[in-house]
Amino acid sequence: MARYAFEHECGICIGTMGAYFATRASSLAEACQTKYSEALCLSSSFPATFSATLRSSPSEEDLRGYCESIDRCTANTRRALASAAEQTSGLDVRVVRGLGSRGYGSVRLSLITASAPSAALDHITIAASSAANFSQPLVKPFTYSEPFQHRWTDKHLSTVVFSMLPGDEAQDADAYRPSQGAAVRSAFSEPLTATVQVGDDTLQLRLPAQGAGVRGIIFADPCISSDFLYCLYEVDFDIHRKLSTFLNVAFAHPKRDVDFWQILGDNFYDLDGSVSPRWFSSLNAEVKAAFFTTVPGNHDIWIDADPRYFRKDDQLGHGFMQYYGQDTIAATHHNASQGADVPFDFSVVPDGVDAHALPPAANFFTYHQLGNLAFFGYSGAHSFEDNAESFSEACLWALEHEDTIDAILLLGHWHAGGNGASFAAATPHTYNAMMTLPHCQPLMHKVRYFMGHRHCNMMTQRHVGFMVGAQGMSDASSCYIVSYLEGAEETFLSSLWRLGYGAAWPFYNWLFGPSDTHSSENNYNYETERREAERDQSLHGGVRIRTFSDLLPIASWSWSLFPSPSAAASSPAKANGRLRGAAVAESAPAAATVSTAAPVTTATTAAPVATATTAAPAADVASGSLLSPFGAQVEWYTQMWRHRHLKGGAFGVPVVDSTQDGRFVVYYFSFAQEGMYDRFDEVIACVKERGVSGCYHLAEVWSDAEL
Repeated sequence: MARYAFEHECGICIGTMGAYFATRASSLAEACQTKYSEALCLSSSFPATFSATLRSSPSEEDLRGYCESIDRCTANTRRALASAAEQTSGLDVRVVRGLGSRGYGSVRLSLITASAPSAALDHITIAASSAANFSQPLVKPFTYSEPFQHRWTDKHLSTVVFSMLPGDEAQDADAYRPSQGAAVRSAFSEPLTATVQVGDDTLQLRLPAQGAGVRGIIFADPCISSDFLYCLYEVDFDIHRKLSTFLNVAFAHPKRDVDFWQILGDNFYDLDGSVSPRWFSSLNAEVKAAFFTTVPGNHDIWIDADPRYFRKDDQLGHGFMQYYGQDTIAATHHNASQGADVPFDFSVVPDGVDAHALPPAANFFTYHQLGNLAFFGYSGAHSFEDNAESFSEACLWALEHEDTIDAILLLGHWHAGGNGASFAAATPHTYNAMMTLPHCQPLMHKVRYFMGHRHCNMMTQRHVGFMVGAQGMSDASSCYIVSYLEGAEETFLSSLWRLGYGAAWPFYNWLFGPSDTHSSENNYNYETERREAERDQSLHGGVRIRTFSDLLPIASWSWSLFPSPSAAASSPAKANGRLRGAAVAESAPAAATVSTAAPVTTATTAAPVATATTAAPAADVASGSLLSPFGAQVEWYTQMWRHRHLKGGAFGVPVVDSTQDGRFVVYYFSFAQEGMYDRFDEVIACVKERGVSGCYHLAEVWSDAEL
């Protein structure tokens, strides 16, 4: 039986094979060193001789086939092509919120072209606006128009910041100054619209009233192509077509009930900028005109996931920051030598040797407001210290406008340290670390965080933390246990969190991690994490747990926090989409059901390990005699533990909604669960007819809490 190959091994092999044919190197080892470090190539142990028969210009599929034959790639049994996503006409544009300090009405619009734009594309025209002071079309030239620097240099970026109060940026900025009072702020007390023309393309921009409820779609780790990494569920779930179709239908509905969309890193697993344009070419004008936010993930820095597997042509985030056109702190805190209109700090030049030649952290840090939500986006590939000053600036800004901000969404990628992120830079730890910043402390009751990296869709900390990464990539099998636990009134994970999440994470990963990848694939160094947790005790607080044995009494104690399945099922508050399903029979999973009155429930397929009294026979555990006060729970979790090794991916879209009478709601449209169901057609038919807000009954509610 062929061994399991980790994805970075596969990427290195395919990259080396491509270099072998491109350079006509004398050996695979020599070809490897044209892309990777000598040490990494030596550790890869390629065969001394190349024995396969391939075409002189082999395809990526041919190269993968050879790498499978030498056990560098896991066999790809999904050779069929996914159905093509519908291609729309139009330019490659980004519409994003202006940095908060610029004013509520500020917008950055960017155009990506293959070369310098023609005269027809060197400006935008605000052709119409609902702003009271708008009288005639306003032409705004792009203030920056240059070829991409350092990476993805076959592209050209043109960008400009403008106001939804056309011709009156001063009033826009004043609207955010508390000293000006309600009279000035009334400029944004009603929603604004603007018609913006870029060449022949027309974009209808909509800005919700400042402080009004909004609704948006957040996802991470979208994998629509296996060009550089194998996309396990690309075909099975038809990721590209279905995900783009959902966005197109949602934003085109006449109700206009969706205001923004976001991708939290690992954007299409794109090494050289060839995959991302395929995605944007499948989006309609309504999606392109909606406010978009993104942050980088590890694959946006190092295509093979980790600086240890650095390749000389890794984009290191340089292509990402220019292509996705966010308005970041770097654009306002620019280096004077670059000029006032340069949107990024290009001072770091990648040399193909340094795996950490990333752009400065300010190039990825953005903060802004939309309606009653504020957003802080940052790069976890940089240390918390690199971002601390930016967080302080963002929090100070939010404090000045707290009367219109009901919740702050912290947007990151990494859910834990590793894969190029330090312990403190992972999203949950950054959330904790923000509490140490004086300007952020008064706001923490408003902060929720969203992240990807692990390819799961679920709530990870009750009403506070959310993971949105199940969009086509592999290793989703470890999601099942948490998908049950997160819905209980208290959870094992949140219990450990209060004891010091950093120290508890190694146990969490050991308990919930993929059975056949364990720590090595996910690059968790438990000893390093324990040392960092001890060193950062003052930062993260709580009890420091040093060994797994220390955790066993806590695991035993934690059973008392779980409601029994029967109790949970009898309580609508617990069963209403948060408590997902019942134990899965060993013979076959139960079919999922759809309710027209409540969110969908699905089955889960995993459970936690046995507790401290592990000497008891399995039969006693199953019968409930172990820890008899909690026998029903033990029986439940033992039943699910038998299914811990079951593989299966998930696919769906989470929605954030702050429009519901002072509540912050996160719900999830589950499109598919491998081997169980595919309800995409049902969801999309509803959204076409009723809009996203009209299909709430088809969603699972993850969180419904007061703002």
